Amino acid sequence: MKQAIEVLSAGLSTLHRMLDEAVDDMTLEQLNWKSNEGGIKPFFSLWHYVRTEDNIINFVVQGKPTVWIEGRFDVKLNLHRIAQGTGMNAAEAKEITLSNLELWREYQHSVWAASEKYLAAISNDELTICSNTFFSTNTSPNEIIISLIMNFFAANKLPSCSCSL
Repeated sequence: MKQAIEVLSAGLSTLHRMLDEAVDDMTLEQLNWKSNEGGIKPFFSLWHYVRTEDNIINFVVQGKPTVWIEGRFDVKLNLHRIAQGTGMNAAEAKEITLSNLELWREYQHSVWAASEKYLAAISNDELTICSNTFFSTNTSPNEIIISLIMNFFAANKLPSCSCSL
């Protein structure tokens, strides 16, 4: 039976690969494209997921600054310092526009690396220690990261598996 850490690492690696492959050959114009029929820009969805992973893995679980803040990507990309899309209305989401694709890719891959570094350093025992965060009370890193992965699949209507760790 796989250890929880292996399942979480594999889940995040799969998400990272899927997102990288989905946007690897997209241009700045394609990522910022918005249909006249409504909906959101591809970049908004990507920004929301990557910022959320950064917030959860770094700030919520580890209690340290995000890659976004430490790298000053908010300033460099001229995007909101704290917001990551949750609770935004359509007008606010429409305003999220990428200005520098290479800088974004640097940020995205830095988040992937930070998440992988965290999961490589934590033990299965540490992964199950519950604590109180603003995210929820008496929750383990394991539960928080599973929630991140499952919400990605649900939001994007992708098939997922159910498993207990």
